[in-house]
Amino acid sequence: MPASAFSEPALFEAPTLPSVSEPSLAPAGPPGVPAMPGTRRALNSIAHLHVTDAEEEAPEPPAAAATTDVYLTHSYDFRRSEVAELYDRAVVPFWSAPFGHLLLSVFQNCPRQPGWQVVDVACGTGYPTLELARLLGPEGDVAGLDTWGAGIARARARANALRLNNIAFLVADVADCDLPEQTFDIATCNLGLTSFAAPDVALKGIARLLQPNGTLLLTTNLYGTMHAFFETYRGVLNDLGLVDLSWEVEGLMHQQPTVERVEALLDMAGFTVEQRLNDHFFLRFADGSMFLRSPLVGLSFLPGWRAPVSDTSLRRVVFNEIERRLNAQAAAAGHLDLKVPMLCVTARRHTRQKDG
Repeated sequence: MPASAFSEPALFEAPTLPSVSEPSLAPAGPPGVPAMPGTRRALNSIAHLHVTDAEEEAPEPPAAAATTDVYLTHSYDFRRSEVAELYDRAVVPFWSAPFGHLLLSVFQNCPRQPGWQVVDVACGTGYPTLELARLLGPEGDVAGLDTWGAGIARARARANALRLNNIAFLVADVADCDLPEQTFDIATCNLGLTSFAAPDVALKGIARLLQPNGTLLLTTNLYGTMHAFFETYRGVLNDLGLVDLSWEVEGLMHQQPTVERVEALLDMAGFTVEQRLNDHFFLRFADGSMFLRSPLVGLSFLPGWRAPVSDTSLRRVVFNEIERRLNAQAAAAGHLDLKVPMLCVTARRHTRQKDG
């Protein structure tokens, strides 16, 4: 593991928050301060996240797991507590944490008053919700919101273990929940944008919960995420003469948001963007085999990546060739690095909501 690798935290501990004085990944200060240039480099400590193999931790894989390509058909049951626990270990440290560092650094610089009310939307298993509660302290309250019941149950267990009394978790859809309007001073959303079925509706739901001039801190990955994988995928399909499927993979790439698309969605939902920070990090795998079989990929991305090739026999041919080519790239470079562009936006809710 390289010296710059990001180490996995203990089971009930969130990844360590970088110091506020750290300039590299920390976004600009409070709302209203001009945005810092988007070309600033990331913290050296998370420039490359070394993803370990945790597949042995997957709960009860099917009997076919003895075969090497079970990842092509295996799926996770997100209703199970074991899956939420695996998500905490395999996804949060390596995927959620770099984005969360951006968000938490902005949050630390936000001027706040006693009694502040914060809502963390799409909170999953409680990151960065628990860190928000710690930073806010007993003079404020945090609500975590998600539709994933098993994730919320794990978040509650973590909050109880940490004896945090200023936090509550709700299984609810932000677009249609019973929380009163104009309740919260600030809303956070770490990587939730791409998980919403209707992002425009979800963002309007967030705006409804915020007080006039309330603040939204939002992070998301951007177009170009894991570009090397997608280009390899398309190259395999094109070489096999499966051009139509290659266009479907191109469509998956274009589902990744752009800065312009994010800002347009925020504007339509009733927000004014005040700050933005662009950065990136690399997910590092030993090779393509480790990449495709990692729980991080299996839990977060693989079902969507498999979808264009619906025939299981053809899928095996395609992904075996993808794996071979990625392994060749890793052998030449010594590892497989996949770039992940990041965006952190600070937006202010309009005093008067826009129609529609």
